[in-house]
Amino acid sequence: TVLAATLEKPPSADDRRLPVVVIVSGTGPWTRGGWVKMRASLHAAGIATLVYDKRGLGQSTGTFVDTIPAMQRDVAAAVAFLRTRPDIDHQRIALMGISQGAVAAPLVASADPAIAAVIILSGPIGPRGELFLGILRGHLKNAGKTSLQVDRVTAAVAAWMDARSRIADANETLNLRKAAEDAFAEVGFPQDQAENFVTALDNDVVLSMFEVAPDRAVEMLRMPTLAIYGSKDDVIAPYLSIEAATAALQGNPDAIVVAVPDMTHELQRATP
Repeated sequence: TVLAATLEKPPSADDRRLPVVVIVSGTGPWTRGGWVKMRASLHAAGIATLVYDKRGLGQSTGTFVDTIPAMQRDVAAAVAFLRTRPDIDHQRIALMGISQGAVAAPLVASADPAIAAVIILSGPIGPRGELFLGILRGHLKNAGKTSLQVDRVTAAVAAWMDARSRIADANETLNLRKAAEDAFAEVGFPQDQAENFVTALDNDVVLSMFEVAPDRAVEMLRMPTLAIYGSKDDVIAPYLSIEAATAALQGNPDAIVVAVPDMTHELQRATP
C-alpha cells in the first residue's frame, strides 16, 4: 500500500530542519483537505504538517480498511517517511489525531519514544472492551433506557463481541449475535431497529474498537501530551474518557487534559 500525502511547510521556511505534525483523521473515508484552520495555525507558528489520503481513498492505493491496526500501521509509515527527509527535524515529529485517529496516535507513540509530542482531540480512552461498552452505555442512556436495560444490552453485546474477538465457534457467535438483537428488542427497540443496530456493530472496525486498550498506550507516553475534550460530545461519552485519560497520564509530568465547555465531538460550539 502506498499512501499519497502532502507535506506543507510554513511560508517562512528556509533551509533549517522543520518540526512537523502528522495529522490523523478519525473514522470514515477521509482524504487530504481538512483541518484548514489548524494547519494554517501550525504553519504560522513555523511548524510543517503532513496529511494523507487514507489507504484505498483519494490517490492512496490499497483497500480502504478503517480498523485501528490499519490506522496504526499507516501513522507509523508516515513517521518513517518523515525520518527520511533532510528538511525535517527528526527529533521534533509530533502526532495529532481526532477521535479514532486519537486512538491510533498514542498507540504509535507508545511504541516509539522518539515521537516529540502527542495531541489527543476527542480521543476515546479506556480499558479493552470497557471503552467501547462505555460509549454504548452513553447512547442507550441518551435513548432513555434505564440502568437495568442498559446493563442488559451491554452484557449481551459484550458476550457477542468477546466471542468474535476470540474467534469462537461459528454457531456460538451466531447465537450470541441473535441474543444481542433480542436484548435490544427486549428493552423497547422495534425488532427491525434492533437488527439494524446489531448489523451496524458487525464489522471489523467496531471489533477493533472493542479489542483496543488505549489507556495502556496512554500510560506509556512520556513525551508532552495534550488531550482536549468537548463537554457536549455525544459520540464518545467524554466524562469516561476524561477520567481515564487523567488517570493514565498521571505519571507524565508533561501532560494535561482539558475539558472545553459546550463543545462537540468535532470541537465545534454546540448549538442550543
